Amino acid sequence: LTGVDSLAVAIGTAHGLYSKTPKIDFQRLAEIREVVDVPLVLHGASDVPDEFVRRTIELGVTKVNVATELKIAFAGAVKAWFA
Repeated sequence: LTGVDSLAVAIGTAHGLYSKTPKIDFQRLAEIREVVDVPLVLHGASDVPDEFVRRTIELGVTKVNVATELKIAFAGAVKAWFA
């Protein structure tokens, strides 16, 4: 065993925003969940449709990274404050 606390899975997402809807490999996620007994992480979920994120959670993802979405919201609020 590796002793890792969590595992970020490569299933079709990446950090940042997408030019088109990402193709998420739900089958791969299900297969990983079957053989791994650590929390799974979805990186790059900021621009992923909500229904896709829900499905990944149903398949075992326990941490969803949405930093880009938070940065955009924060920047918008700061701009509005100083406008």
